[in-house]
Amino acid sequence: MTDPTELRPHTRASLEPLLRWKNDAEIQRLSDDATSPYTRDEIAEKLDGWMRPSEDVVHRAIGVAGREEPIGFLHLALIEREHRRCRIGIVIGEKDQWGRGHGRRVDEPVYGLLRHEWRGPGERLAQ
Repeated sequence: MTDPTELRPHTRASLEPLLRWKNDAEIQRLSDDATSPYTRDEIAEKLDGWMRPSEDVVHRAIGVAGREEPIGFLHLALIEREHRRCRIGIVIGEKDQWGRGHGRRVDEPVYGLLRHEWRGPGERLAQ
């Protein structure tokens, strides 16, 4: 039985895995991302940005219960609240977790996150 998959905010625990994944040619090719090497400082800067609130992009770590480091990450990008649409990107970076259904199991948490995000900043504060 696989531990439950969860979405959670990024923390500093995401730094080392992100550094590995962003420098893994296979993961970059599969995620259609740039294949240039990244330094620790570049990833730390990227992670800092991911941890700050944004109006049109949401970043979350994908984790499993009982494990501090994430196994992947999720992006909701190009959020258009008026039209209730966005682009969703899911990357499972830990190769030993590939094929275990984690991407499918984040469906429901993603829909909950989308419902929250589509409310808009003013409506979210009123909750």
